[in-house]
Amino acid sequence: MFIKITDRSQLFLLRQLNRYLGKRKLPDAVLGLIRQILKDEVKSVHDYIALFLDPIQDDTISIYDALHLHPYTFTEWDRDFELDVKDRRDGNRITWSGYGVEVRETGGKIYLIYSMRKKDVRRKGKL
Repeated sequence: MFIKITDRSQLFLLRQLNRYLGKRKLPDAVLGLIRQILKDEVKSVHDYIALFLDPIQDDTISIYDALHLHPYTFTEWDRDFELDVKDRRDGNRITWSGYGVEVRETGGKIYLIYSMRKKDVRRKGKL
């Protein structure tokens, strides 16, 4: 499941609802990153941020399947980032990652933000 964020009003609503997300509560650093992307980089009606609440197991396959944009083709561009955030509940470190893709047919840019479980990060590093 992902949340599609296209403007600041949706981010404001997400900030208000964040306290009710329970185990899926988003760190302030992630919300700040979304605000910065909206401010600097979301320019057209086809641009948006896809925020995945559930941890992702495999970067590319899981994300593209969840987006349900099968007839389109994607091009990745150099907008990678990683956030290492301390979890409020148990103090563990959670890796939040992301990158940008461009939809060739529409010219829209999608900024993907997701977390990965530690075991999946280790497994990915061994592949």
